[in-house]
Amino acid sequence: MIINKPDKRIIRELAKRKLKAGKSKQEVYEELSEQFNFRNEVAEIVRFIPSNERKKKYEKWNIVYLVFLSLLTLIAFFAFNFGSLWYIFLIALVASKQYKYYNWNIFIGVISLISILSVALYSGMDNGITTSWIIMVAVAIPITLVLIFAGIYLPKFITPNYREEKEKYTNNEGNERLRLVHFFDKD
Repeated sequence: MIINKPDKRIIRELAKRKLKAGKSKQEVYEELSEQFNFRNEVAEIVRFIPSNERKKKYEKWNIVYLVFLSLLTLIAFFAFNFGSLWYIFLIALVASKQYKYYNWNIFIGVISLISILSVALYSGMDNGITTSWIIMVAVAIPITLVLIFAGIYLPKFITPNYREEKEKYTNNEGNERLRLVHFFDKD
């Protein structure tokens, strides 16, 4: 028997509606996993939709980070005439609140850090350590570290992970089985 996986878009829309209506993530997960019978997929979808409480609590940090990325894009464009395309990509992710893909911040932050360090080492060897070199390193390294830490911590705060536990149940044939159950923290 072939079982087709449900359309994730439909599950996501239903989950968003139920969360907006004031239900907890756990309630939404229970209802949708019963309806669609794909507990793991439903849990992953529900995880990356922030609850109303978390949206309110961390919205200001998301806006601060969006402003930071916008300024960084302008600096990259005017100072280096390149590299701003990466930051425009990050701005689009942050502005559309695609929390699942915030790990791109880590990737771009690490690439930027490696690029800055290699340019700093290369220019430091040729010209010696100058004031402009110190300013570049002192400003650029903290900026890239903000990118990396925002990619790690913002999604954890806004859309925390769920816990998994095994639960005994009796199937239709009367056999005792184990199934994986997901538990979401209360906000």
